[in-house]
Amino acid sequence: MESKMMLRKGVFVAVSLIFLSFLLVMMNLTPLWAADEFKLRYGTAYNEMTWIGKSAANWIAKVEKDTGGRVKIQPFFGGTLIGNKEAATEVRGGTVDIAHIAIIFDPAFGLLHKARSFMWGVGINNQKSEHLIYNDLNAKYGFEKPLADLKVTARHRMLPYQLITAKKAVRTLDDFKGLRLKASPQYVSLLKSLGAEGINLPTGELYVSLQKGIVDGVLFDFAAIKSFKLYEVAKYGTFINLASGVIPMEIMNQKSFDKFPADIKKIFDESLAFWEKDMYDLHVVDEDAGLKLGKDNGMEFFELSREDLKKFHELTYQAALEDAKALDKMGYPGTQIIEETKRLADKYGR
Repeated sequence: MESKMMLRKGVFVAVSLIFLSFLLVMMNLTPLWAADEFKLRYGTAYNEMTWIGKSAANWIAKVEKDTGGRVKIQPFFGGTLIGNKEAATEVRGGTVDIAHIAIIFDPAFGLLHKARSFMWGVGINNQKSEHLIYNDLNAKYGFEKPLADLKVTARHRMLPYQLITAKKAVRTLDDFKGLRLKASPQYVSLLKSLGAEGINLPTGELYVSLQKGIVDGVLFDFAAIKSFKLYEVAKYGTFINLASGVIPMEIMNQKSFDKFPADIKKIFDESLAFWEKDMYDLHVVDEDAGLKLGKDNGMEFFELSREDLKKFHELTYQAALEDAKALDKMGYPGTQIIEETKRLADKYGR
């Protein structure tokens, strides 16, 4: 008799747990007894005071909250665990599960670097349009193919690049002549047409390179004045509003993602839009702060004349065409991509 009662109690408890689990699932909650805890590591070369670091911290907090603490992410800022150049390798190897990636140092992204120049070459400078255009082009031409074994967790539409110089004021296009400028690969052709030289060097070396005269300046958004304390080594800034396109910015180990149950995967996927928007908003805040910090520390800022701006835009388009033809010779559909970019710009707006 006693054994039968124990059996009935056991069945009752089991049925109750099943019923309760069903109710919790219907309420989009997870039973505590079914909850696994996932511990991840995030790495970036940037410190937590930059817009990249702040947005990562905000995203981590959101994911941990939305998963009810089932996901814990330990951040490593300021290059304490990984740097920019080796980010993808470290994610693949499991040193970190998620990381900020700087694709400008990876030759595997040659097609994307060149195609980014098509954005400003055809006069696109609009956040929403650039994302829409990038998504269509990426789907068609596989810009992110080098990351096919990884999961892209955020893409970022960089703010328009401006010119920051250490000692020489650039008030006209002629003032570009002879300058050595840190610049992303997609700007090399344009700078050459202006009589300047583009140098690709790690952002972490920018401050010292300006200080020692290794480079005369940099093409960067004005947020860099704050983020990298450039107001200490640069005297001038020139508005050129050079759109820099959309790039994959944060990546995740696909195997780490695949271990998640469906509900956590959904949370991660839905958090992508949050991270991208927060990243952009914080970037804008840092740019405003950078401009103010520069002015407060004696930096002078200039705008090109209407005539120089017109000529500048003509040169950007010619440089983009040259890049397209260079891609054609390498076996890539360069001309086709720039024509598609123009078509999409007409569709989504510039």
